[in-house]
Amino acid sequence: MRAKYRQQHHTLQFIEDFEQHVVETIEEFRAADLKARAQQFIDRLPKKQRIVATKRLIEELTIDEVARELSASKSYVKTTQNRAIKSLRKMVAHPLSQEVTT
Repeated sequence: MRAKYRQQHHTLQFIEDFEQHVVETIEEFRAADLKARAQQFIDRLPKKQRIVATKRLIEELTIDEVARELSASKSYVKTTQNRAIKSLRKMVAHPLSQEVTT
């Protein structure tokens, strides 16, 4: 009886682990797909905005890390990021426009 219980418990644990792995894999694919789609819009930004947006949104660096990498102030990074996000919102709202300039 104990052996049968252990086998059932082991099987249930295997199924739970497998389900968790599937969920994590799907989430990773979704995140990668979302980043790839975001990168298509980011590539259309002006150079300074493109650099900051890529580092913040794609590479997921902090404001401090981006500022250090670019030898810039945190306020420069924040302002440029806000401008990039504003431009990205315009692009998403009007995806047929070629490039947004601000």
